Amino acid sequence: MKTRVNVFWTGGLDSTYRICQLSKLNVDIYPYYFRFPFRHNINEELQAINIMTTKISQKEDTKATLQPLQIIEMEQIDDEKDIIEAYNWVKEHSVVEFGLKRFPVQYLYLASFCKKKGIKCEIGMEYEPHSRIFSIINKYGALQEVKNNEIAYFQLDLEKSNSYLVTLLQYFYYPIPLFYMSKLDEVEEYKKMGMEDVMKDTWFCHHPINGKPCGFCSPCRQVVAAKMSYRLPQSAIWRNRFAYVFLLWTDKIGPLVKKVFR
Repeated sequence: MKTRVNVFWTGGLDSTYRICQLSKLNVDIYPYYFRFPFRHNINEELQAINIMTTKISQKEDTKATLQPLQIIEMEQIDDEKDIIEAYNWVKEHSVVEFGLKRFPVQYLYLASFCKKKGIKCEIGMEYEPHSRIFSIINKYGALQEVKNNEIAYFQLDLEKSNSYLVTLLQYFYYPIPLFYMSKLDEVEEYKKMGMEDVMKDTWFCHHPINGKPCGFCSPCRQVVAAKMSYRLPQSAIWRNRFAYVFLLWTDKIGPLVKKVFR
């Protein structure tokens, strides 16, 4: 019987790398995609996943069974008061970025979904001491290593972590090969696996403009920080220089304007 591996697949570099890596193993891959209505890149991500699924499935050395993508709608997720409280605490204690306290809201919904289904899922996290997720775990909790046959993970150490962290993050596995890789390391590994053609179809931007990366969202800034600016058009590189202005608009001013004039 094949080992089942649940993976949150966004179509980005990290989660796609994990899908590619798992495809070389004799496992059942169950990919999940969340259709968040507040996300502006749904079409780009789903198109990328569709293309990459075909490419990965057709590789001669693919051993895994890649199950059909399960698209989860927001209305399928129940409100969990304890998880909402935990998310708000984590956000309040997360690192300040550009003068704003920010923490990916996806974790709120992903945790609620996992709790409802009674499952744990893989989610990509790299060893970046200044990242929001790693910083909060490093400050208020701890990780422990677990193994499941051929697969090794980090997961939150429930006994050594703050109770709010446990409530929010107990449902996630962080695959160890990915955990220790930089973006450039991943690029090299894609090549070694013969998956460079798949890598080129990955999508990362949260706020695409005219179907192209914006340059100022968190994934775009990570691309620049990882010295992979070649993945951005010149217009996005320009916007990256003024990321704070665009973030202030998307987070604060834009919603306020819409509220006033709706």
